[in-house]
Amino acid sequence: MAFRMKTSARVLAFLLSIGLLPGAGGPALGQAAKAPENTDRGWPRVYKTTGAEVVLHQPQVDSWEGYRKLSARLAVSVRPWAAEKPEYGVIELEARTETDLAKHVVTLYQPNVLAVRFPKASPEKAAEYEKLVRSIPPARTKAELSLERVQAYVTLGEEQKKGIAVNLDPPPVFYSDSEAILVIFLGEPRFSKVEGAPLEFGLNTNWDLFRDPETGIHYLLYRDGWLESPDLKAGPWTPMKRAPKALKKLPKDGAWERVAKSVPGQQLESAPRVFVSDRPAELIQTKGRPLFEAIPPTKLAVVSNSQNTLFFLSSEGAFYFLAAGRWFRAKDLAGPWTAATTSLPPDFAAIPKNHPKAGVLASVPGTQEAEDAILVASIPRSGVADRVLATVTVTYDGEPKFEPIGTTGVSYAVNTPNDVFQIGSSFYCCFQGVWFTAASAAGPWNVADSVPAGIYSIPPTSPKYHVTFVKVVESTPDAVTCSYTGGYEGDIVSSGTVVYGTAMTVAVWTGPYYWGYYPPYYWGYGYYPPYYGGVTFWAGAYGYGWSAYGPYGGAGYGARYNPATGVYSRGGYAYGPGGGAAWRTGYNPSTGTWAGQRGGYNAYGSWKQGAVTNGTDWARGGRVSNSEGTAGGFRTSGGAAGVGYRGEQGSGFVVKGSGGDVYAGKDGNVYHRDESGNWSSAGGDRATQQRSGDSAAARDSLNRDYQARQSGNARASSYQRSGYSGGGYRGGGGGRRR
Repeated sequence: MAFRMKTSARVLAFLLSIGLLPGAGGPALGQAAKAPENTDRGWPRVYKTTGAEVVLHQPQVDSWEGYRKLSARLAVSVRPWAAEKPEYGVIELEARTETDLAKHVVTLYQPNVLAVRFPKASPEKAAEYEKLVRSIPPARTKAELSLERVQAYVTLGEEQKKGIAVNLDPPPVFYSDSEAILVIFLGEPRFSKVEGAPLEFGLNTNWDLFRDPETGIHYLLYRDGWLESPDLKAGPWTPMKRAPKALKKLPKDGAWERVAKSVPGQQLESAPRVFVSDRPAELIQTKGRPLFEAIPPTKLAVVSNSQNTLFFLSSEGAFYFLAAGRWFRAKDLAGPWTAATTSLPPDFAAIPKNHPKAGVLASVPGTQEAEDAILVASIPRSGVADRVLATVTVTYDGEPKFEPIGTTGVSYAVNTPNDVFQIGSSFYCCFQGVWFTAASAAGPWNVADSVPAGIYSIPPTSPKYHVTFVKVVESTPDAVTCSYTGGYEGDIVSSGTVVYGTAMTVAVWTGPYYWGYYPPYYWGYGYYPPYYGGVTFWAGAYGYGWSAYGPYGGAGYGARYNPATGVYSRGGYAYGPGGGAAWRTGYNPSTGTWAGQRGGYNAYGSWKQGAVTNGTDWARGGRVSNSEGTAGGFRTSGGAAGVGYRGEQGSGFVVKGSGGDVYAGKDGNVYHRDESGNWSSAGGDRATQQRSGDSAAARDSLNRDYQARQSGNARASSYQRSGYSGGGYRGGGGGRRR
């Protein structure tokens, strides 16, 4: 099947020229990037051995158990060099899988070929052909399939689509038809002294916000200048005309280095509207009065002068707003807003798939796109933790303080940013998708071989619910394999779609220090990780500026205080403090693609090298991709194109655009589908189609395979044509502005 191979510059240039290899290079900050390379090059795939030509046709998936074990059938043909016609057969296999969500690739490792049958060949020839099939590299090492091709065969159960109950009610929603920003605090605004300067800083907000305790004046860093106000909530906020002496005394290094460099800053000509909220909220902006752009054939229109995901339904005279995967409805942009996720009009499902706003289909219950998002949120990401190298350091605000989680028998530490639990006399910590255990809350912490069942009874109403998506898979004397599904990173399945966070009541530690490093997936509204809203410039209605949600991402997440060291972190990475969401994978419904950040595409990618390895990288070890030989390509006047390799076992290539209508029947025979939809035995003449391919059950099975293959191929082509943007998750409302 497909391999990643060592290629020369000339070959790479050729592959780029025929459109079979995505361009290289990462995105500039705030710009869209090309999709990561998908190594499924198409079907069928031709392998030239020393004795024959072997053609593998696209796999037909029978089951994908736990999204880890795949069973499939493949039609195969073998044509010895001396033969005029090929002999057709069926391969049945099962394999352990790893899914790379960034590349949209499902890799089958060391496939177990259960059977190879050539029903029309003599026993001697069948044995010869089977030996040839088992000799080609995909039968011995690995095979790679586009995720979309596999998705098309998977049917979700109603319970899986239903998911869990979360809060779908609207948060506070502010509206402005002019430039505006939203300053979110978690709880009542709290201020703490800036060491080395006669100022206090906003402790539980993501904005660079200061207060002079003597004058009561507030100072807010906005773009390259400053705003000031005598009253935090009531305002008015005006451009700062002269930097006060207190602001000039900010430390020139450490946490305030970037801020200090902005003093006195540029003189702002005008001030935006400043909305202040003491809980997660949303901000809708339009440039002037709303303008509408119709979406035929529906009665929907896009609000075209807004960067929010905002629609107007003329038949109701109502606006619809998408944020954190949830839909809200209002007759007026100023509100009041009501929940609409479970009562969306059918117009939304009818948005044409080629429309620029078709990405919202992933958030419309009942659509194929929504089911795809649910499936991806259910696929485990694996990591292997080295017992010696993998570790975690837990710091508490004072002595460890634990509070019970309902009647689960589990207590969690409330005065640390880490996910620490106590069950009986034992302690557990979930850190970046790996479980640790210790005999004391202070550690030392070791990689855990197992986790008590009580952990998985933590309810969605708890701020620690996300850890229930992390499991220990297996352990060896040297390492432990852990995995997690999308819920750990906030991708929660609910009401037939994927929403961001549970949006439950905000719980804030009320001790002497505010941490502000609570997992963002507990809330959702207006509380997005920096990956979606932080340190990104956007070319919007008002020129270039900081995201309306703040320069560091979601409220509180961009601010972290460590009482053990006294360090107050305002960043550290372009996309957030300490890495933050730089290690999460995000689905972008505005493009229908997934994006990753900072070296790894999931939590396991953010560890120090060698401590924990991404599941897919661990399985292939960075070696298989360069062990198969050299690559080449071709293109014909008829439009066929391919990628090939040459190695010890002969050579192989992928053919696109021809011969893809051959299918493996469940009865062990191979069938061909003509343009009229009729099925006949492959390799035979029309008279042979009276076999089981002519039975109703066989036709139904083959037709399902045909529909799944067509759908999967279309989705795979769509993914490979698209790029991805670094934000806008769940349809906007706090995502990166584009």
